[in-house]
Amino acid sequence: MMVRWSSASDLTIWTPDTDNSSGFLRINSGSEIVTGLVSKRGVLVWTDNALTVLVYTGAPYFFGQKLVSANTSIISPEAVIEIDEITWMGSQTFYFYDGTVKTLPSTLREHVFKNLNIAQRQKVFVDSNRGESEITWHYPTTGDEISHYVTYNYLQKIWYGGTEVRTAA
Repeated sequence: MMVRWSSASDLTIWTPDTDNSSGFLRINSGSEIVTGLVSKRGVLVWTDNALTVLVYTGAPYFFGQKLVSANTSIISPEAVIEIDEITWMGSQTFYFYDGTVKTLPSTLREHVFKNLNIAQRQKVFVDSNRGESEITWHYPTTGDEISHYVTYNYLQKIWYGGTEVRTAA
């Protein structure tokens, strides 16, 4: 639950001191960090049950934290993407963050989460096709490997999905 940063003037200095800007803080919500994302909205940190944003505060501590959303999940470390806004797949729904966390309405939500192999959830990953305004999550169903996808077209605000064996994008 610890987030650390090096000194801005020397990336090899990690020990906080009065003459450098390195430091650390403990994320207050959750029991494990799942993933993080440096974005236009700040440094976002997902834990097993919350989303926290790290905000620059200046010396002497340099960063503070703000709980953005409690009771928010993320399915895997690779399930978040930033295109215009931050969008991710949770353990039971899809979310987006535009300053506040909101549920992303999905016509395929029930189908995806009913068929998802939860034991293999760490394999879920997202990619994008910006030319077609698409965000696609790849996920395993009955087997151990990725076999299905669900795509959200954020310009047309429509969902579609299918089958496709894939391990990377």
